[in-house]
Amino acid sequence: MNARHYSLIAAASLCLLLLLGPAGRLATVSMVLLFAPGYLAARLLPGPELATPFARPAIWLGLSISLIALLYQWATTLGLALSQPALTALAVLCGGAALADWGGA
Repeated sequence: MNARHYSLIAAASLCLLLLLGPAGRLATVSMVLLFAPGYLAARLLPGPELATPFARPAIWLGLSISLIALLYQWATTLGLALSQPALTALAVLCGGAALADWGGA
């Protein structure tokens, strides 16, 4: 299987989770927010390629949690209100960018 097959499987899985109702949407959004920002940040940062299969997702998870906390901290410092539509748009953009980048990787 190549990256395109994995992208199609991931997209089909996400669509299935979205159809399952509120619990499926929560699982989908949680996975997107827990891994997508860190994945995109790790792709932008130079560094050695990690050989272990669990190292990359662990780094993506840590980066995602850090980036989301920094977003809230800077928004609060600047006096900006992160409304629900703005957060939804950010999550959709981040997930779409991660899926597009992952399919091209």
